[in-house]
Amino acid sequence: MVTFKEKALTFFGVKRKRQKNISLAANGNIPLPFHINIELTTACNYSCQYCAVTASSYRASKIKKAEAFKIIDDLAAMAYSAGVIQLSGHGESTILPWFEELIIHIRQKMPHISLCFHTNGSYLDKLAKTIVEQKVNNISISVDGGNSEVFDKIRGKGSFEQLVNGLTLLHQYKMEQNVGKPHLCFVATLMKTNIFELDKIIELAHRFNVNQVITQPLTPYLELGTEAFTLSSLDQQERARAYDAVSQAKQLAETKGIELQILNEDPFNEPETEWNLAIEKQEREAENQTNDTDNARSTNGAEHSAASKTENETGGTASSTSNTQENPTSSSIANKQYRLCSDPWKIMYINAKGGFDTCCFRHDDVTETLKDYSLNEIWYNSVGLNKVRNDLRQGHLDEVCAGCTVRTASDHPPEIPETWTQ
Repeated sequence: MVTFKEKALTFFGVKRKRQKNISLAANGNIPLPFHINIELTTACNYSCQYCAVTASSYRASKIKKAEAFKIIDDLAAMAYSAGVIQLSGHGESTILPWFEELIIHIRQKMPHISLCFHTNGSYLDKLAKTIVEQKVNNISISVDGGNSEVFDKIRGKGSFEQLVNGLTLLHQYKMEQNVGKPHLCFVATLMKTNIFELDKIIELAHRFNVNQVITQPLTPYLELGTEAFTLSSLDQQERARAYDAVSQAKQLAETKGIELQILNEDPFNEPETEWNLAIEKQEREAENQTNDTDNARSTNGAEHSAASKTENETGGTASSTSNTQENPTSSSIANKQYRLCSDPWKIMYINAKGGFDTCCFRHDDVTETLKDYSLNEIWYNSVGLNKVRNDLRQGHLDEVCAGCTVRTASDHPPEIPETWTQ
């Protein structure tokens, strides 16, 4: 009888013998990913006032066209049949001159996959026809204002008109083809600039038959001074008005048949500035470690391979002292030890450097890249990825996971099924 683990080991290729360095036992069953997220670029054509992309220290990267197409070809050849392929990341994927070609390629190779992407809406007018013809399933769009005054203030002059033009064309092609897809979702980053305009975003969603609006908190960046835009910087009177504005927007959404989702239910549940500093610290440490590793590889490549094998044989569970009892950031969040986060088991994040991210906030846990390892090897064997999985199960949260406002704090670990159904 073929066991679940044996099925897992054959997910990304022909069946291979079990290897001692596979740390399944230490982490429990690792299910096949349901969602594959491919970050094509971290560059963007906008300079939003709150976004890290606008920082002078930001350095963008992008995956090569051939590499992106090879990932799709490999997934198709391996009979990948999970739920979703999403073309999204920290940049604007649609600016790539071959983005449209990639959509067509994915649909040709995997006609039944659920295909989606996130965008700022600036290229929707150029892509609308292809999006409808290739049956893109879902598109989430960053919409931080319901009119040009607020929207352009955040994203730049003319950006609102560009968005509306794209939404209009997309709606037109859907009507011509008599189809309901793609389903659209607006994603709004709440801040002082737009908190009192949430109802206008709901109205805009209703205008274009968008049935879901999701709000997310602003992540502060010291270099940009964005902590001045956070809702936490509102005075007491403005806070009361803000809560009223959210309440009114919820009522409006209900009457319009729109689902309004406030992440963690409280718009004032924002990341602390120190939380973002913790992410930056981890990124610097990882960069230094990568440089050291590169030097070691050039001296003795076999040494690095042996070290990786040794760590995997121990289950990849490096000792950690950053538990929630000792971490002030973690203990400040309702004294909950765990996070209800299944991302490291459910979503495969392939970044624009040809490596893996653990989630949209953790970019440096996984040191292995697709240049040296297969998708299968990284998903199941990565020491860094398995360490995060173990830490989430055991409630050993570092500053990044403990301070996360996207996943709910809990007094019990996340439940991970053998297989994902949605």
